[in-house]
Amino acid sequence: MNTKVIVFQIFLLLSTKSQLNEAVICSNSTGKGDVCCGGRGYSTFSSICCSGAITSGDACCGSEGYSTSTSVCCSGVVKPGNRCCGSEGYSVFTSICCNGTITSGDECCGSKGYSTSTSVCCSGVVKPGNICCGSEGYSVFTSTCCNGVIKSGDACCGAEGYSTSTSVCCSGVVKPGNRCCGGEGYSVFTSICCNGTITSGDECCGSKGYSPRTSICCNAVIKNGDACCGAEGYSTSTSVCCNGVIKPGNRCCGSEGYSVLTSICCNGAITSGDACCGTKGYSTATSVCCNGVIKPGNRCCGSEGYSVFSSICCNGVITSGDECCGHQGYSLQTSTCCNGVIKSGDACCGAEGYSTSTSVCCNGVIQPGNKCCGDQGYSVFTSICCNGAITNGDECCGNKGYSLSASICCNAVITSGDACCGSEGYTTSTSVCCAGVVKDGDRCCGGQGYYSLSSSICCNGAITSGDACCGTEGYSLRTSTCCSGVIKPGDGCCGGQGFSTSVGVCCSGVTKSGNACCGSQGYSTLTSVCCSGVIKSGDACCGSNGYSASTSICCNGVIKPGNRCCGSEGYSVFTSICCNGAITSGDACCGAEGYSTSTSVCCNGVIKNGDACCGGEGYSASTSVCCSGVIQPGNACCGSEDFSLSTSVCCSGVIQPGNGCCGGQNFSTLSSVCCGGVIKPGNECCGGEGYSPLVSTCCDGVITSGNACCGSQGYSASTSVCCSGVITSGNACCSGQGYSLLTNVCCAGVIKALGVC
Repeated sequence: MNTKVIVFQIFLLLSTKSQLNEAVICSNSTGKGDVCCGGRGYSTFSSICCSGAITSGDACCGSEGYSTSTSVCCSGVVKPGNRCCGSEGYSVFTSICCNGTITSGDECCGSKGYSTSTSVCCSGVVKPGNICCGSEGYSVFTSTCCNGVIKSGDACCGAEGYSTSTSVCCSGVVKPGNRCCGGEGYSVFTSICCNGTITSGDECCGSKGYSPRTSICCNAVIKNGDACCGAEGYSTSTSVCCNGVIKPGNRCCGSEGYSVLTSICCNGAITSGDACCGTKGYSTATSVCCNGVIKPGNRCCGSEGYSVFSSICCNGVITSGDECCGHQGYSLQTSTCCNGVIKSGDACCGAEGYSTSTSVCCNGVIQPGNKCCGDQGYSVFTSICCNGAITNGDECCGNKGYSLSASICCNAVITSGDACCGSEGYTTSTSVCCAGVVKDGDRCCGGQGYYSLSSSICCNGAITSGDACCGTEGYSLRTSTCCSGVIKPGDGCCGGQGFSTSVGVCCSGVTKSGNACCGSQGYSTLTSVCCSGVIKSGDACCGSNGYSASTSICCNGVIKPGNRCCGSEGYSVFTSICCNGAITSGDACCGAEGYSTSTSVCCNGVIKNGDACCGGEGYSASTSVCCSGVIQPGNACCGSEDFSLSTSVCCSGVIQPGNGCCGGQNFSTLSSVCCGGVIKPGNECCGGEGYSPLVSTCCDGVITSGNACCGSQGYSASTSVCCSGVITSGNACCSGQGYSLLTNVCCAGVIKALGVC
């Protein structure tokens, strides 16, 4: 007996003693108990009323009482057990009733009982096993039924049995292996079938096998390499096929080969660099092409080149700085542009510049502080503006300022506390406002205050102990429950009585052991299942039988081993698959055949080695690519040619070095970007120009310094913030003003010192 059951029985015993001491009025006389039986009182925790007589138990059998946990009422007589078989009782956990006779087992075979875990009923006779083959029984875990005869194995080949883990059925004959080649068997892990001949390798070249890791099939002849150039093989890691001739390099420029890592093809001529400027090559890391001429820098200003890391182009003139003010450049870190004139500071007040860290613009005049009160400036860290007057404090109460950390404003009167009760202030940690009067406590009940954390509760306007209400009474949810308006021990109700749901269940108004009901009986879903109103072992039903879903499955009303059905047979999806109604090895189907997707692919209804199809052949997509129906080395196609995406790109049907295309021209996305069909230095576009977001930002189509925008202006989000369209110091906004979250807080639109709100 587990600890929960022992604790609950002690709890019931104590509760029963308590109930026995209670009094009930029966026929105008007082008796012990909680209900009446005739003119006498009794406790429902220990007794029951049967035909007007008090007797022990929890159910009646005529005038006799009995316990449903150990007995059952059969034909008006109390019998041991929990089910009737004619006039006798038996336990469904150990026995079964077959044609009116009690016998051991969990299923019937005529008038005999048997255990479905070890036996099966075949033609009315109990046989060892779990399935029938004619009139005999056998275990599907070790044998199979072939043409009505029991054979070893898990599949049939005509009248013979065999194991699919080691053998295969080829033309009606069992052969070693897992695939057929003509009438012979072979293992796909070591061999391949080429034109009806078993050979080593994992690809076919005519009737011969070869390894695509070291060789290639060129015009039906096996050659060294990973690509073909006419009838010859070559390695794409060192060579390229140019006009039918093998050349050193990895790309063609006319009939010559070259390496895209060091050179480029410009108008049919091989030259150094990674981009073309007319017929010349250049490095985008140091130069730029401006109007067809190579210039130093990474951006063009008219026909000249410059570096965006040190200069800026203002109206066609290269100047120092990171922002333009007309034709002049300036630094946003020290200056600002006011009405087309460079001024010191980070904001404008009319035509003048000022620093938002020390000053504010009030009605067009620069004032000390960080907020305006009419025409005057003040610091929100020390003062507040109340009805147009600057005063000390961090909150207003009428025309006066006060500190929120020490006071509160109640009906325009400054008083102590943190909440208002009418015009009176009070502290919410010790008091509560009940009907306009301050009371001790944290909750109200009928105009009085009480502490909800002190095991009290308000029931119908009266304060009582407990944490839940049952009518006007309070009770503890940890030990009791409310059944039909009466407090009972336990956490659940059953027939007006309380019980513990951790050890029992309510079935048809009677408490039973278990956690679920099967008719009027209780059972544990951890070990049993309810099938057609009868408790069976297992966790799933197959008709009226129970079984374990972790090892078996119900196929057409019969329990089979496995976790999936293939017709009327069971199989495991971890080792087998059902193809056209037949169980076979593999994890995918190719017609009626099973295969493993980790090594093979189904191409036009035929199993091939690889993981992708090209025409009717299989290939590995990690090492090859299918271009116009032909398997080629590489990982991308450009028309009928293959190429590597790591070094090249396909632009307008032509393979070129780089990794991006722009208006038919190749480029490297590491240093350039395509803006409106034109290659620009940078890696993002802004109004037709390229820029680097590491040093600049795009605001309303204009490139500016910083990493955030405030309208069309850029700024650094690490030192400034945009409040109501104006750049100011800080990292958060409060009513249009900037402030630092590290030192201040925004309280109802006013900046306060940290910890004041």
